[in-house]
Amino acid sequence: MAIDINFKNYQISPFNSSQDIKSTVTVSSDGKSLKIVGNGWKSINLPYTITSNTILKFEFQSTAQGEIHGIAFENDAQETPDQSFRLYGTQDWGRNDFNNYSSSAGSKKVYQIPVGQFYTGNWSKLLFINDDDRPTPTAESIFSNVRIYENSKPLAVDDQGTTLINKPLTFKISSLLSNDTDVDGDSLSLTSVKSVLGGSAVLDGLGNVIFTPDTDFKGQASFDYTISDGKGGTDTGTVSVNVKTASIGTNLSSIRYYSSQVPFLDLFRSSSNWITQTSTVFNTEEQNLLNLDEHGWVKSLKGTGTSQKFDSVGTLINTSINGKYTGGQYVVLYEGEGTLVYGGDAKKNVAASTLGRDVINVTPTGGGISLKITATDPNNTGNYLRNIHIVPIEEEFTYSQNVFNPKFLEKIDPFSTLRFMDWMKPNDVKDSQWSDRPTLDDARWTSGAPVEVMVELANRLDANPWFTIPYLASDDYVTQFAEYVRDHLEPGLKVYIQYANEVWNAGFAPYHYVESLSPTLNVYQTYAQVATHIADLWDNVFGADKDRLIGVLEAQYVNPSSATQALPYAGDSLDVIGLNPYLGRDIGSPANSTQVLNWINNEADGGYNKLFQELTQANVLTSPSLNQRLPALSSVAPQWRKISQNSNLPLVAYEGGQSLVGTKGIENNQAITNLFVNANRDPRMGALYNELLTQWYQVLGGDLFMQFADVAIPGKFGSWGALENLEQTGSPKYDALVNFINEYSG
Repeated sequence: MAIDINFKNYQISPFNSSQDIKSTVTVSSDGKSLKIVGNGWKSINLPYTITSNTILKFEFQSTAQGEIHGIAFENDAQETPDQSFRLYGTQDWGRNDFNNYSSSAGSKKVYQIPVGQFYTGNWSKLLFINDDDRPTPTAESIFSNVRIYENSKPLAVDDQGTTLINKPLTFKISSLLSNDTDVDGDSLSLTSVKSVLGGSAVLDGLGNVIFTPDTDFKGQASFDYTISDGKGGTDTGTVSVNVKTASIGTNLSSIRYYSSQVPFLDLFRSSSNWITQTSTVFNTEEQNLLNLDEHGWVKSLKGTGTSQKFDSVGTLINTSINGKYTGGQYVVLYEGEGTLVYGGDAKKNVAASTLGRDVINVTPTGGGISLKITATDPNNTGNYLRNIHIVPIEEEFTYSQNVFNPKFLEKIDPFSTLRFMDWMKPNDVKDSQWSDRPTLDDARWTSGAPVEVMVELANRLDANPWFTIPYLASDDYVTQFAEYVRDHLEPGLKVYIQYANEVWNAGFAPYHYVESLSPTLNVYQTYAQVATHIADLWDNVFGADKDRLIGVLEAQYVNPSSATQALPYAGDSLDVIGLNPYLGRDIGSPANSTQVLNWINNEADGGYNKLFQELTQANVLTSPSLNQRLPALSSVAPQWRKISQNSNLPLVAYEGGQSLVGTKGIENNQAITNLFVNANRDPRMGALYNELLTQWYQVLGGDLFMQFADVAIPGKFGSWGALENLEQTGSPKYDALVNFINEYSG
């Protein structure tokens, strides 16, 4: 119950003759204010039982200071200092806990005095004090909107957080109090932390709570925190902290003749498609006329058309990677009859070469290796050149068992999971039947890696594979793929299953294919059904071991509705929500190019400080995209955390990292490209990665984070590789990733 004082309803009486000597009293027309001028102590009869929760709230103002301005509860005509609250004045009398009024042109101050914290009991009078013992007293006190009520205690609502082993987590006071309430509208403060399990928790100077897990502890930790309304009301809430280990994986770059990834010992596996040539024309562009066998080998230099220009075919290896691959002696092993001609970085050692085995000396440059077939099956017996392999001479007898380049293995070994999206090309290949799949016998693996190779790589590195299923794959294709994985993958490894890649993206073929499957559902809803079906097929194959499978529902990080629309149509075989938290892609857009060029041309450092300030604070560009900045700056981050909690599906990053790249023509601006490429080489990029990973776990509560990508040459189409080539010992991005793994993976 609350009592709001209307002074018109009360007799305003002198408190006693010794104190109330010379004063005037005025009550406002609405009865809400009492004004005392002179030397006056006035009381009203107000029986009230003060409890520990009683609050006295009022407004006070004064334009003339006296000796004592205050308020009190009394039972008789004898003033009691311990029951009186001094607000203002020159005389030290009464309680000084609220003696903080400062006159500024008669300014008004609101007081909320928790009387019950000072005394309790039954009282009969409310006393208003305006003491001024001077011969001509002029003191003034105005008491307005006087209210007496019983304080309701605040309500502390439990919270939760996520951090990594050995990594402190700061709970900002604003965040902890954001879901706590007070029915009286009182401001809340956090007063203490206690009952800490699994670590320590302390208040910093700003009232935030810093939780530090015990050394190497992982699991559920917690602490209690107490809030106060400042009027004696308190409550305690519990914060649960999930202390987990970090899991950092990597996407693998495409298998290409111009890729610095160089994943295989056999360089031919990454060679370019055949180029139709003459002695004077590098590319006659007659690939459609090539006479190839089922594995891509040239059966005859006589094409399939009625006429042709080309009289030879060639292929390129390790071009455009600045010579960043291993030189020395290589052997070229082949079957069949014909003539092979080498160029570029390769020179044939005629004396050391024999039929079916050429020896070449390789000196890496930016040009790479060229191989040309000028004759094949010259006797027309069907014995055409085929099964060509280019391997380091020391690996001649082991390359078929040791498929992978040791330098490649070394660089990707730290990562827990390998995503084979660019190796499988799920959005590009038209494979629908199992017979269409890439095989070990294919001439090259640039159109798709065989499942055998991907499983072997996962086994070799003890890394979980992440497969992206071609969007046109039949049920039989999916089933046989799953059966091979079940039968050959190491038993302790998990398998991530994803249908296609970024079906939410209208720029990719799977979007339009999935959109066409249902006349009533939108693409997100239909995608969820198709993704569920694919994951169900895997579950059926793995049977009792299906817990090894992790079905991925992919969504667009900047668009949470891509998940909320899909989730009602997702089945139980989908286990995680996959996101793509990228940083800074909008910076390279045409809309921002003028500002970015201004940084480059007018900043003393060429724009790097501005760029990193924008990436970390989003306060330089006129119109930044906050959802392409760190999660703590992003409006969608709390939405994703809520979506994850409501669906009980963990968040994983199928791709993520920096995304500094020009778009819609800006990629052709060399100055902007140089800024972006060099920013990726800047030590501050490593610090940015460390912060991104930290916030992925602590702000979003995420799980597995998949860097995009492992090794790639930077340029106008992006700086995606953690490393630029295998010859690097490290880089800001790669070092940050590996250090994070070493520190927080447990």
